[in-house]
Amino acid sequence: MARWRPLPADLPPEHRRLVLRLRVLKDRAGASLTALAHRTSRSPSSWQRYLNGLAFPPWDAAEALAGLTGADDGDRVRLRVLWEAAEAVRASPPAAERETPERETPEPEPGVPEAVAPPAGGPQPHRTRGGLGGIPLRLWAGVLVALLLAAALASVAPEGRRAGGAWPVDVRAEAASSCRGDSCAGLDARRTGCAEDRRTLGRYEWGEHRVELLHSPACATVWGEAAPPAGVRGIALSVPGAGQRWEREGSGRSRMLPAPDRLGSGVQFCAVFDDVQTCVDAGNRVHSGPLG
Repeated sequence: MARWRPLPADLPPEHRRLVLRLRVLKDRAGASLTALAHRTSRSPSSWQRYLNGLAFPPWDAAEALAGLTGADDGDRVRLRVLWEAAEAVRASPPAAERETPERETPEPEPGVPEAVAPPAGGPQPHRTRGGLGGIPLRLWAGVLVALLLAAALASVAPEGRRAGGAWPVDVRAEAASSCRGDSCAGLDARRTGCAEDRRTLGRYEWGEHRVELLHSPACATVWGEAAPPAGVRGIALSVPGAGQRWEREGSGRSRMLPAPDRLGSGVQFCAVFDDVQTCVDAGNRVHSGPLG
């Protein structure tokens, strides 16, 4: 096993978790940087930068490394979740860089008349903050993540252990919801009323947190919750045919996706904590393990 050098102190947590996972995969593959370069499309120097947090690895490189270890579809999805979280942070510059700095008013030159201020009550100058069309770049990054995952990820049936207890539980009266199926995609279950008849498809408790996959028969949707949200670094909901939604740090409840006709192990909800990732599926199977 390689003796790794410490990662940069200013490396974002999402990038750090991705690098730690890639290091585990490299150790598992038992390949040197030179051998890794021969078996992938990246040079030894590129891999050295990726594995030491000095450069961000493209997805094809991370996927190729996973392939060398014989990773199954479930492992690839969990690696993709880590990669997308790190990519979203990398694509969004710090808030200080997004703010448009206030321009200092230069002193008027001698002999040049000063600009006349607009009359009171008249139209005021418009100032646009950083972003596209006034929308913060982090929101655009989140939309991009959702679109990429919807296109790239297919249904997954991870192997895991089955949690105890009668299943499903908590069946309630039909909800007076404002949407159903595809029209609910991306909406909040509680605000739409879909949470009124929620039933639990999968549940797992890790430490003080509860990770739960939920279903609304009235709305024909699924979503996930991780409570309490403090300490949750990110959550992801995956549904065959509907793609995957990724919610950023601090999110305790995912947005909804339309439920498939048959609720199986391909419907999966994952929560990422500091050093652990926990996933539950609609068959109440659980996969939980360290990230690095």
